[in-house]
Amino acid sequence: MDLSAIPEEDRDDFRARLARLGVNPDALDDETIEVEAGKSLRLEMVGESPVSPMIFETRDLDTLRRWIGSPDKAVQSRRVQPFEGIIRAANIDIGGLAGTAAARTATRRRARTARSASATSGARLSEITKVDAGALKASVDRVKAEPQQARLSAIEVDTLRAAARTYIHGDVASVAEFKPAIESFFETFQVAVWLKTKIVVKRNSTLALGTGVHNLTAYEIIIESGGRIRSHGHLTVSATKVRRPALINPGLSLPNHVLTVNPLNRDPLFP
Repeated sequence: MDLSAIPEEDRDDFRARLARLGVNPDALDDETIEVEAGKSLRLEMVGESPVSPMIFETRDLDTLRRWIGSPDKAVQSRRVQPFEGIIRAANIDIGGLAGTAAARTATRRRARTARSASATSGARLSEITKVDAGALKASVDRVKAEPQQARLSAIEVDTLRAAARTYIHGDVASVAEFKPAIESFFETFQVAVWLKTKIVVKRNSTLALGTGVHNLTAYEIIIESGGRIRSHGHLTVSATKVRRPALINPGLSLPNHVLTVNPLNRDPLFP
């Protein structure tokens, strides 16, 4: 794309957004994604999709952070807390649940209980468990070498996922020691990248993105009254210009299981 079509005052910001993906303007698709009024359009990472994405792959966590993570400026403005470990309710043992859906549910319940109790009474009804990063890497390597015999514990899996989320959207320094274990555990990260000049979500329409990890980058996003962008996975949205009605606040509508998301953000990446 020839950036001369973009107002001069917006070019540096848009170049910076493209640079986060490691692409130049030539990779930009001049086509517009437009969802007709009252209609829905769902974009998929795999399988049938009316518009095909570019699939970015990396084994490097720092690269993934650039593609879908929170900019350092945004993290600093939120004053995020450093990663200290996994909150576990005292006197609860879930040893037999390791690696199961029940284990993950129990962990979330413990975390909610611990935070609620701490906020209302100030009592320490929970403990924070932080797995040693070197030992965690060794456990991951052992499971990969002996998948039939070795298994990660629930706390190890929870630590890997929590540390990965923190690395992407939070205080990187507090989880830097976990980087080798995270990269070994996940091996290859894939992101569906939708790179367009303009995205228009007409009145009372929905642009939906399926499961998986998505990056929606455009020079301009227009969301008309009643329009929405809905995600069923992990979604990062980046745009130099966002236009939407002042009296109605459309945006990203996400199911409860989505743990991390970058909202539409007018703050420029380029200082």
